[in-house]
Amino acid sequence: MNNFRFETEKDLIARGVLSKDQTFFAQKRFVPKRLLLQWHVTERCNLRCRHCYQAKETDSELSFDEEKNILEQIVKIVSDWSVRGHINFTGGEPFIKKSFPGLIRKVYEHRKVLGFAVLTNGSLIDDSLARELKRLHCRFVQVSLDGDPRVHDSDRGAHNFQKTIESIKLLKRRRLKILVSFTVHSGNIDTFEYVAEDCRKLNVDLVWADRLLPYGRGMNMKDNILDPCDLEIFFEKMYQIRRSYNKKWFNRTTIGMHRALQFLILNRHGQKNVIPYTCHAGRSLMTILASGEVVPCRRMPIVVGNLRSQSFGEIYYSSLLLKRLRNRKHLSEGCELCEHAQQCNGGLRCMSYAYYGTPFKADPQCFKLYRRLPVLNKKEEAHVKREYCCAH
Repeated sequence: MNNFRFETEKDLIARGVLSKDQTFFAQKRFVPKRLLLQWHVTERCNLRCRHCYQAKETDSELSFDEEKNILEQIVKIVSDWSVRGHINFTGGEPFIKKSFPGLIRKVYEHRKVLGFAVLTNGSLIDDSLARELKRLHCRFVQVSLDGDPRVHDSDRGAHNFQKTIESIKLLKRRRLKILVSFTVHSGNIDTFEYVAEDCRKLNVDLVWADRLLPYGRGMNMKDNILDPCDLEIFFEKMYQIRRSYNKKWFNRTTIGMHRALQFLILNRHGQKNVIPYTCHAGRSLMTILASGEVVPCRRMPIVVGNLRSQSFGEIYYSSLLLKRLRNRKHLSEGCELCEHAQQCNGGLRCMSYAYYGTPFKADPQCFKLYRRLPVLNKKEEAHVKREYCCAH
């Protein structure tokens, strides 16, 4: 896996995915309404989950001094933009890195302009750490449950299901907000209700689902990607569980349906004020990797700069890819006739990139367009094979 190489903008230009033509990106200096960062403080992890989208570990993690410098840049840019900032810290497993508690204490010093949350596998959390997260105003902690104990442990490792449940109980005792993420694929599609019910009993605040991405280690499970018709059935099941929970007395658990394509199910059932999900990668969402490299989204691993040699503002405003991602006037290929095209803008763009090799094509799992996964053309197939070989 260490031979894996992320693509760059030059690679996209060479493949014809991105154009050098600057006039295409002509726009006023864009300022997002908020800034959400996902910061991978390490790529090291004590688990080896089968569906993980990571494919390599860096030999050059940022030092604590470098992290503090980047944090100061983030504070400056949100202050200059007069917007609120938020950082989701993750990894790998963030609590493996010894300097991580010191970094979130630094974020706390800037709490007037910056908040944070932690995405973790939960295996390293103890009561003292939970108390510290509460003291530092951690907005939420997210852990993952990917099925019943048998299925979850098959994906993430023996006894991990029970460890995650114990972590949830510990964090709830300290009154931290808990989110549970479920990564759906053909091997666990029938276990979401089990996970949701366990979470309801534990008073988890939010349970949400995302999709298996055929990238990184997840390439080994590419045959487990759901066909669009099966994804539609799964989202419908999510809605029915959500609806039943909303009717329960004293229920504190929300089934979140705020990810790509899920709004189509809410619309179908006449829900009011439904806003189609829009991918914010490159717009109000950016990702910082443990090496200092910057990508639009960790699940869209195309390097647009490195904070060791460039400022955050320089990367944000000079990158051709980021400008292209922010241009909502250019519809994703295949979405031209859809009434949701402007807002949905192609669905899950990282899925399109992993599947086709371009984020500017309609989501291959869109059940409004397809019943089965689209067949790749020769160019797309060649790209995917290259990625697959590199990921091994």
